[in-house]
Amino acid sequence: MKIRSTRRHAAITSVIAAAITACLVAPVTAATHSQSQKAASHFQPVQISPTVPSDIPGGAGNASLSQAAIFAWEEFIALNWPAVTQNGAPGTRDTPDTSKYFGDPSYTGPLAWHTYRNKVEIFPGAGLPAGTTANSGMNPPYQCNYDAAPQYNYASTATTHVVPSGPNPPWINADENSQIGLDHIFAGVANGTAMPLNNEILFLAKGNRVDFDYVCPKGWWSTNTSGPYIKATKAYIQQHGKDPTPGSSTLVSFPYGTIELKAAWRRLGASEDARRFYTTKVRYYATNTANGVTQIVPVDETLALVGLHIIQKTPSAPYFIFATFEQTDNILDASGQPVEDANGTLLKPAASALTPAIESVNATAKAGQSFKYTEGEFGDAGPQLNYANVPNSGLVTGTIKVNTRKHAIPQDIITVNQEAHQAIATYIAAHFPAGTKSPWAYYKLVNVQAKPIDKPVPGQTYTGADAATYYQANSTIETDYDLQVFSGQFYPYGSSLPEGEGGTLINTITDFNADGSPFKNVAHAGHTFNMGGCMGCHGNAQHGGADFSFILAGGRDTTPDTAGTVEPVLLNKVVRYLKKTK
Repeated sequence: MKIRSTRRHAAITSVIAAAITACLVAPVTAATHSQSQKAASHFQPVQISPTVPSDIPGGAGNASLSQAAIFAWEEFIALNWPAVTQNGAPGTRDTPDTSKYFGDPSYTGPLAWHTYRNKVEIFPGAGLPAGTTANSGMNPPYQCNYDAAPQYNYASTATTHVVPSGPNPPWINADENSQIGLDHIFAGVANGTAMPLNNEILFLAKGNRVDFDYVCPKGWWSTNTSGPYIKATKAYIQQHGKDPTPGSSTLVSFPYGTIELKAAWRRLGASEDARRFYTTKVRYYATNTANGVTQIVPVDETLALVGLHIIQKTPSAPYFIFATFEQTDNILDASGQPVEDANGTLLKPAASALTPAIESVNATAKAGQSFKYTEGEFGDAGPQLNYANVPNSGLVTGTIKVNTRKHAIPQDIITVNQEAHQAIATYIAAHFPAGTKSPWAYYKLVNVQAKPIDKPVPGQTYTGADAATYYQANSTIETDYDLQVFSGQFYPYGSSLPEGEGGTLINTITDFNADGSPFKNVAHAGHTFNMGGCMGCHGNAQHGGADFSFILAGGRDTTPDTAGTVEPVLLNKVVRYLKKTK
């Protein structure tokens, strides 16, 4: 076995919410029927409705995993409802068209969440957010129009020119090419060779009307961690062990109903059944260089949705509820067959989640994290999902294949997935011709984090019965090993690796502060937690004063990532943000 040190430093992604309407059909087996009957005594079945639920009935803190899963599914359904006609009129963005049906195969317009503002629409690289005017000498200082048509305005320099977005750009603007700058991921089955995208997976982040209307009028889109409001919020959280009052105008605390999303997109391969995927027009970016000037050019192509994070701040969950969904064919074995069924049941167990079989030597109070793995296990990924960490980073480098999840989807989630798929099938059958298939039947909830969990022993792997929920991760959004087992924080000390290894420890994870004391990443109701997975990662943004929002923490979105380009180490916004807040 070979041991290498590594690096890491950030926190990321996702939460949920929803409310909806439909029917259940009888489960298939006596066992599942018994489970469903038992579940029905505790909560209502998944509903098919265009209304995003505002909270989990009974409160997030009291919710079972099944109840949180129903909330997540109802949010997913509402957000994927066809949107009203987008003409710039007030109230059109974020708004579902209740005259249309969920899953309509003939509908080609944007879905409700597509019309949320892309992060560059909230935090433009140059100028004001589209539809915004300055209120000179007034409070608030800006007048903002959320419903203005999308414009993706990045910054250009003397050596880099970003081509303007032009009229009527696609609603989906995939301007991220890595998992927070740590690694790039690929789907082997999507073997399209057209460059620069090839089989790379790309990402985007969006915020809803509540998010934008909170940030924009104050001008908070124009600064990041240098903003005094962020520093003051960090101090408040350290003193009180909780966020400020939601909607505060002087400290950072988003109002209830704030939703942020992260989505993963990729090209489909010739052997794949496009009917199993939701597809739409996506914008990504390519580079051309001539005469010493790099031109970043938008490229529009139909791509498939493979992952969706949803985070929502609710009255019972001011720390946000984090939910994550995937397309069912994301994880394939070496022969190209799905490892899980559409509900998340594991079909093909694997000896190790990854090849090589990476194992963490966890950070201690005095030493950084390192990895154990076998050098000879690297090789061609074939049809499998795979990733490559950025070079010279101290992380395990080479093509790393994904065989299965580090933590299997819990049975409670699988049961609700089955119920949701049954509800969708019943709804589709009631509103469309016989034989109509919906791609949403091939998406599944992976997990939901509805309340923080505190790791009892820092530096040790969490092994509780709810470990899969604690370490919640999406295979296409947190593919990297450390994102699958995230807790604490990314290593904040900037220590060099041993002789000859190159890089630093900044991309590895640790449960400790620089002085050796335990690190806590989430604060709520006067208590602090070392949470894992999505909530723990975003908790680093809360700890830094940005209320779980990395798009707020990052500030202006100056340059889109380009497809086929390996991002330079340590240039990621999240990494820079976390370094500044120490």
